[in-house]
Amino acid sequence: MATTLHYRLQRRANTLEIQWTWIKTWGQWLHDCISRLEFVRTQLDMAITEKQSVSYLNEVYPQFVRDH
Repeated sequence: MATTLHYRLQRRANTLEIQWTWIKTWGQWLHDCISRLEFVRTQLDMAITEKQSVSYLNEVYPQFVRDH
């Protein structure tokens, strides 16, 4: 009886360990995805800002050259 109980408890512990490993793996994967999406968003924000800056300079610089 004790051996059977020990075996069942060991199987349950192994199952829980596998489940916990799976949860940690998925958690890490989600964290990596979120980090990558934040990086892409930052890069897009910088690209938009750069594009707007270049556009602004293209509009303003000729006027600056004419005036000075």
